[in-house]
Order: sequence, then structure tokens, then C-alpha cells
Amino acid sequence: MRTPYRIDILQPLYFVLPDLKRLFDLAGEDIMAMVEHGMQMGLHAPKFPPKTKSHAA
Repeated sequence: MRTPYRIDILQPLYFVLPDLKRLFDLAGEDIMAMVEHGMQMGLHAPKFPPKTKSHAA
């Protein structure tokens, strides 16, 4: 449930389910518990420098 990427950078990799059955299996799992576990694990080290602020905002 964690990725080393930031939301403001186009991602070169995506999560891919091996088959449709895995999607239905995930529906029966406690996804929020997985999210909480990922949050407790903390962030990965950044792979990219911080994005500079734009004057367009």
C-alpha cells in the first residue's frame, strides 16, 4: 500500500492485478487496515528532488 513516488510526478509504474479474481479477493480484505499499516511504516526515501513552487497558482 506504499509507493516511493509523489503524486505530483507522472508515475512510470502502475499496480497491475494478475487476474479478475484478485480484484474480487481484494474486496473481501480489510483494505483500510492495509492503509493504516502502510502509514505506520512511513514514507520511502524520496527518489526525486522537491518540486519548486510555480508562480501559476
